[in-house]
Parts: sequence; C-alpha cells; structure tokens
Amino acid sequence: MQKTPTEVRTVAGTYVAVQEFDSWNERMFLSYGNDRLYFHKNLLVRRIQAKRISTILNFLDVQPADHLLDAGSGEGYLFTKARTCARMVGADISPSALNIATTRNPGAEWIRCNLQYMPFADHSFDKICCSEVIEHVLDPTAVLRELHRVIKPDGRLVITIPNERNMNRLKDVVLQSAWGRYVFPKIPTRTEWHLTEYSPALLLNQLETLFGVQRTKTLPWSWLPLGYGVLCRPK
Repeated sequence: MQKTPTEVRTVAGTYVAVQEFDSWNERMFLSYGNDRLYFHKNLLVRRIQAKRISTILNFLDVQPADHLLDAGSGEGYLFTKARTCARMVGADISPSALNIATTRNPGAEWIRCNLQYMPFADHSFDKICCSEVIEHVLDPTAVLRELHRVIKPDGRLVITIPNERNMNRLKDVVLQSAWGRYVFPKIPTRTEWHLTEYSPALLLNQLETLFGVQRTKTLPWSWLPLGYGVLCRPK
C-alpha cells in the first residue's frame, strides 16, 4: 500500500507539512492574496487579470436562473463582475479571504471548506468557476472529482491555470534587468504558493476521464501565453 505523504514540495522548492496545510495556505494568502493583482499599480498586471475574468464570464454565460459556484473564490472578486443569478456561492479554505468576500458581496453565500470535501449535495450547480486554484491544492485530482460530483449533468465548468514554465521564463527575463527589478520589486522568482507546476497538457490530461473540453483559451493573449483556460462539461 502506498503511504500518504506527510509533506509536499512547492514549485519554489520549499516543503509543506500536510497536517499544517490550512495554516500554511493562510500565510500564503496573507502574503500573496489576489487583490494585489486586481488592484495592482501596474496597468499591464491589471489588464492581464481583467482578461482572465472576462474570459471566465464569457465561458460561463451566467443566466438569471443559474446556481453558480466559485470554487476557490478568494476575496470574491469574480462575483463583483458576474451577472446576478438565483444562487451565488463562494467556497474557500482561507478565513481571511472569506472575510473580505463577505464584505464585498454580502448577497452571496460564503462557505469555508477544503475543495476536496465540499459540503454540497450532488449536482447542486449549473455553473462552476475554479480559477487559479488547483495549482494550490494538495490533491488536484480529488478536487476535480468533487467538482464533477457537485455540477449538474448539463452544467458548465471553467478552469484556469497559470502556465508555470512560461511565467517563470518571463520572470527570469524581466528580473535580469534593472528596469524589471524596479517595476516589479516584489515579484517572486518562483511561486512558493503553488504545489503543482501546471501546463495546458497536464490540465487536459487530468480532465480527460471526468470532463469533455468544449473550448480553450490561451491567457491573457496568444502572444503572451502566461495562462490557460478551459470550458468543460461533465462526462
């Protein structure tokens, strides 16, 4: 029998004790929360995030009767841009993130949970977003199984990931120059909050048995392939 690991390695080369995952994730959120990108002083950074959000909303095509889940909702930014619908639920493991989300959008439901064990009935949601999340979790396959369980048979799931290798190549180029270090003084050379180094090929491979991919999108733009988004339907 294969032993359950007691610690996992981050993309940055550090290690996280599995039993301390919740507290580690909270520390990471406090250091690297998403609001720092959505409201970044650099226009390009804000444009990149805006393009990701607009792609998600286009793929989801939220309708007034929909039950919508943002799995790994962070500070709840997506719901400030999404069309209001019958039920809007944000789920995240970080209490600090959910405190911000609750203030930002008190009309939504906010649930603290591990995405590997979500407290929702089978087939609860018409539309699900899971954006820039599965690279942070201990078991991405378990999260995908849970998303498959809670989505309706005719539902839509949108997942986005960072294209880690491309991002790291760009960081290396930028940080080699004095200008790059001045403009992006706090950019980490490698992301210690990521537990899996994702590529489009890896994501598609993990989705294959549970979801059929309907559409894909290089993010933010084809000429700057720093991320990847997919629209899927459950098999």
